[in-house]
Parts: sequence; structure tokens; C-alpha cells
Amino acid sequence: MFLQHSDLDRLMAASIARKLPVAIVNLRPYLSGQYAAPGVYDLMETGIPLFETGDGAGRLLTFLKNYPVGHAVLWRRRLYITASDQMLMTVLRPVRPPTLQRELIRLKETWQARFRDIAYNTAVFMQQEVETMGAPYVWPAVTEQLKGKTVLILIRSATSEADLQALHQAYDLSDWMFIGVDGGADSLLTYGLRPHFVVGDFDSVSDRALTLSLERLLHVYADGRAPERERLLKLNLPFYTISVPGTSEDVAIRMAVESEAETIFVIGRHHTLLDALEKGRKGLSSTVLLTLMYGHRFDDLTGFADWQKRFAQKGHTAPDVPSVSDGTWTGTDTV
Repeated sequence: MFLQHSDLDRLMAASIARKLPVAIVNLRPYLSGQYAAPGVYDLMETGIPLFETGDGAGRLLTFLKNYPVGHAVLWRRRLYITASDQMLMTVLRPVRPPTLQRELIRLKETWQARFRDIAYNTAVFMQQEVETMGAPYVWPAVTEQLKGKTVLILIRSATSEADLQALHQAYDLSDWMFIGVDGGADSLLTYGLRPHFVVGDFDSVSDRALTLSLERLLHVYADGRAPERERLLKLNLPFYTISVPGTSEDVAIRMAVESEAETIFVIGRHHTLLDALEKGRKGLSSTVLLTLMYGHRFDDLTGFADWQKRFAQKGHTAPDVPSVSDGTWTGTDTV
């Protein structure tokens, strides 16, 4: 398998591992040197042989673009690729676990520096965005159907599908309404749950999920740009455009709250330093502001599968999902 990505997150690492490649050749360094990416560690733990192309990345990339279909043979450190009577040989650099482990340990020591950078930028941008985030927004009338409902917002993450599966097996979700944030709509469909809404810029959601979702809310940039607008038009799908400050997951949560959903659960939320680094974000200002405004109105079920498993291992029954956002978890709460 060929890869062109540094600092893999856990979601991408899991997706790659499921394909069971015999080896992975990365045209970029597995670690950029910015932080200790957990996905790289997860990939190393699979035992799949890892290689980097080093100086040969340019030639290999050009060959793969010109000849997308061909045959590859890996012999020790040499990679031979043939396609359309053309052949390329390049010497690879094996990425050995001990070396990768040492680099991951070294990068963990830079954590405080990364924290300071993200925290400072978050504080600066919060001052700039507080007025726009707090300004009222008139949502499309179609969102009124969320009023009084139990709503699950699914954002794709490393654990979101496992969390959704565990939740689906443990509880009756038939009366719930579902909002998929971009690729989260695909995850909902995987478990037979049709999204009532798909929200986002639609750069990571399939045509199938866009088609099967009942309503589509395209999150456009402040200047009105929406790169995926043409895609929706080509698919002949009706959609609404919304221009709201924040990330698409911030927007989905805010929409549910301001549409007066009774109970709101979120799976896959990105709000930590690691999330910011994996997403390539310089800060978390809109997410922090949203939490200040509405954190009391939703419950984050990210990690649901893990804590349910921990309860089971200890011989206890996991508590029910709480029905209200009061910060308590008791066995008598019901949905």
C-alpha cells in the first residue's frame, strides 16, 4: 500500500490496518516532528512492515500519477514497479519499531510547547470571535423538527463507530433523530440509522450518504465559498446553505440546541489538544466558546464503548445514558 501522509490519526491508522496490507510505503515521513501522533504508534503495533521513500518520493509520486495501475514487488529494501512496459526501481528506508519508538518518546517531550502554542492562539481568537459566535442566527425552518426530540450527533473519530455500535446494541434508538457531521452520516448508515440531517462542508461524506440523508445543510465559509456546492448540484440534491462561525461539529451542536432539542448526545467530538494537532488546527476558539455557551445542554458520549466494556469487566451493569445534562450519572436515569 502507498501512503502520502505524515502524523496519522487513529481513525486513519485503523482504516489502513483493516485493509491488511503486506507493507506500507509512505511518500512522506511517518512523523513530521510536530508531535507524537498516536496513529503512527497504532500502525507500528500492527506489525505491518513500514517504509519511507526518502529522496525517491518525487520520482515515485510522478510514476504513480502517470501509471495508476501496475504491479509492485518489494524485495528487501528495493521496490520494483512495472506498468505499461515501464519500470521504476527505488530504494526504500525501513522504519523499524525501536527507531520509531525513540522518536515518539522524544516528541512527547515537546507536548508542553504544543500546548502553549494552541492555548495562546485559542485565547487570541476567542477575543476576536466572541461577538460573532454569540450573535443570534436564523436557522432554516426545517430544523424546527428537532424541537423536543432526543438527538444524536455523530462526528467521525477513532472510536465513533465502536461507540455507535455499543449504543445501538444497548438502547432503543427508534425515536431518536440523527445528525451526521460530514462522514458521520456514512457511519450512521453503516448501522442502519438514516441521518435526518447531514451537516458540514461535505468534503468527506459519500454521495450515498448525501443522497440518503433526509436534509442537507451545507456549511459555507464566511466569504460565501462552498467548494462542494457543485457536487450537490450535479447530484440534483436539494440543500440549505448555512454560514455560522465555528467548525461543522460546533454548528451541528448549536443547531440542535437552538432548535430546542430536548436531549442532545454527541459522539466523536474534537475538543482536546491532540484533536487540534491531528486536525491541523491552530486553536480551538470556536469549540471553547460553544462549550461555554451550551456545554450544559449536551452530553458527550465519546468513549461509550470503552467505559461500557470497563463496567462489564468489573462485573457491573453500565449506568443508563442520562436523560438530562445535569452532570450526574445514575442507574435510574432513563432516556
